[in-house]
Amino acid sequence: MIEVKQIFNKEEYLNLILEADPDEEIVNEYIHNSDMYGIFEAEKIMAEIIITKVDNKTCELKNIATVEQARGRGYGKKLVKQIAQMYSNKYEKMIVGTTQNNIPFYVKAGFDKYYKTEYNFFVKKHKDEIFDGDLHCIDMYFYYMDLKKSNNKYEIIEINNNMRNRVNEYLINEWESTNIIVRGKIIDGTKLEGFVVLNNGNNIIGLITYLIYDNNEMEIISLNSNIEGIGIGKKLIDKVKEIAIKKDCKLIKLVTTNDNVEALKFYQKRGFVISNIYINAMEKSRKLKPEI
Repeated sequence: MIEVKQIFNKEEYLNLILEADPDEEIVNEYIHNSDMYGIFEAEKIMAEIIITKVDNKTCELKNIATVEQARGRGYGKKLVKQIAQMYSNKYEKMIVGTTQNNIPFYVKAGFDKYYKTEYNFFVKKHKDEIFDGDLHCIDMYFYYMDLKKSNNKYEIIEINNNMRNRVNEYLINEWESTNIIVRGKIIDGTKLEGFVVLNNGNNIIGLITYLIYDNNEMEIISLNSNIEGIGIGKKLIDKVKEIAIKKDCKLIKLVTTNDNVEALKFYQKRGFVISNIYINAMEKSRKLKPEI
């Protein structure tokens, strides 16, 4: 089970943060007046994030780090999205400063607006030269995420050929690949019909995909909502219900895991009832898709 939790005993988790920023003196300048969160899987830390207050309207993502064995698996991006949603109730804007190499990561994570550049930042701040891979770090580039606008404005459109590549990339980010395992079968997500949710920055923040079988049954294959509490999941369900009615489907079905209590509540509120239980289904699915 994956969950995001606030970390209060920061010193115990400081080593991971120092991997991202090895200057302990600088880290100590902000660590005590900041909020630390971690994303945990089976109680093991996978990634950490530090958030500080800039002013009453702005907060800053000060540091983010992922444990070495979990890198490239989307933990950092998931943590950013969850924290952004949480802090949208407190602030209007979240900024982040980064090296040139990491700009694409943050833009994809929602920091899609340029803020400023602090020239010679690393030279002035650090005693030693700082390298990010082969890049000699000199300037710090700041981008920001508009928390209020990204949360409140969005549109839902049907997946079309022009959207397909973006949907495939989104599936990889959210599900580790375009293949989705349902009841012991591999479903090719690149061929599924469905709907995407776009925010005002034209970024995908939600997706639903489905299949319609010959016996007039619809199955929801995947459902993702990256911002909670603004009705994205409900509206996506309503969209596929409309399609099911038009196609004369007699029922809509889906599969979720028994430990996902929030998902069970969500679906039951929308008229779904438990009809079958597949014992040890996740173990079988992991044999087909080890990324799970």
